[in-house]
Amino acid sequence: MDMVGALKDMFISAIPTFILVWILYAYVSQVFYRPMRKALDDRHSATTGLRKKADEQITLVEKKTSDYEDALRANRGELARHQEEQRNAAMKQRASILQLARDSAQQKMTNARAEIVRETAEAKKSLERQSEEMALWITKALLNPSASFSGDRSTAKGGTS
Repeated sequence: MDMVGALKDMFISAIPTFILVWILYAYVSQVFYRPMRKALDDRHSATTGLRKKADEQITLVEKKTSDYEDALRANRGELARHQEEQRNAAMKQRASILQLARDSAQQKMTNARAEIVRETAEAKKSLERQSEEMALWITKALLNPSASFSGDRSTAKGGTS
């Protein structure tokens, strides 16, 4: 039993070391690990808080970006609609100007045709008068050979029948 007694003495002599280790553990836990754990927990909570805040800001930025893109799409659509309206208005104005030009050209052609018809009628009347006067002059010249042919047609124009 010598060995049991030796183990017993070893365990009894180890008790103060065991107690000192526990006291050291408690002291280190209180003085070193607890403040370290508190600092790490604070850092973790701050990091988590900042990460959460960053995630919220990212979400907010994504929402604002989406709203901006929607507004941009709507404005582009509005701009395209406005440009289409202006183009249609310009096309209508162009069509009305062309129609006015066509109407004006048609009116000028109608007036020109009427003027040509009037001038043609006047020319025909003038030719008829001149042909009658010339016929009368020729008739007088043939019937009255003694009259002078000086080229004076004033007697023929004078209307002496």
